[in-house]
Amino acid sequence: MQAFSCLMYHNVCANGSLAAANGEWATLSPSITSYFLEESAFEAQIAEVQRHAELITLDRLTRFFQSPVNRQEESTQPDTRPSTLITFDDGWRGTLDLAVPVLRKYSAEATVFITTGLLDSPGFLRGTELHELPPQLKVGSHCKTHGFLNEMSDNQIREELRLSKEELEQLTGKPVNTVAIPNGAVDARVRKIALELGYELVFTSDVQLNSRWTGPVHIGRAAIRSTTTPEQASHYAEGDFGFEPIRRMALSLPKRVLGPHRYRRLRAWWFGENQVHKEMHDLCVSEPAVRTNLASHSTVPEKMAAEATRPY
Repeated sequence: MQAFSCLMYHNVCANGSLAAANGEWATLSPSITSYFLEESAFEAQIAEVQRHAELITLDRLTRFFQSPVNRQEESTQPDTRPSTLITFDDGWRGTLDLAVPVLRKYSAEATVFITTGLLDSPGFLRGTELHELPPQLKVGSHCKTHGFLNEMSDNQIREELRLSKEELEQLTGKPVNTVAIPNGAVDARVRKIALELGYELVFTSDVQLNSRWTGPVHIGRAAIRSTTTPEQASHYAEGDFGFEPIRRMALSLPKRVLGPHRYRRLRAWWFGENQVHKEMHDLCVSEPAVRTNLASHSTVPEKMAAEATRPY
């Protein structure tokens, strides 16, 4: 494998649920639900992607970056098929309940990047489920609160990355060495601190084909939206991103001109959002599923008794 693409999914929903005006997703911001796919659409995409690309695993990707080869030597061994990694952000329940059966059917694996502040919230995975996830799902970090890391101080960035890593490692019983930066809010400081904390792979929202030469802390992903067709998803998997890189560059211009806060207000107006719509930070719970004692590295399970009665 010389290069690979990444597909960035968010949530898979029951067929017909996205069209319901007053359904379970009605209170969410359109900027969230625009990245949701219904189950039939997700399966159609995975089937089409598999016909044109090799679906790789997180373990293979880790080995790829751990064993660099001479660039000239690698160029003499062209890929026979494009390679792509499937990822999910946030930790929505649909990733487990609806995406996994599709992944199993097509012998595929996905990496789910979990925002730990969303665990145990309605519509999201429970912390106690993470130690027994099916083999189709591998866990990575999506930070603590889904905030904009590049707008935070160094100490705040460190806490977002550290607390999420420690909590996920306690819940899964496995090392967590990968992180996807929420909101595409990544800069050199974020990458540097992530490496210092033991993360080996840093995923972003940049749209690009990835290789050893772009590096393990600049892994770009192509976002899948509710309007993405199976053919478009297949093109992304093959490294053909069309106008997506240009689109992202065009969107970055008003952000630089207006500043992040005014840009987000403009974006909310564009999506037709109002005060009843919830954003990702509105969905985060205040307490972790596992509280880490930093002195002893022991954990105290929280909210276990309440889980049985928590509505989902």
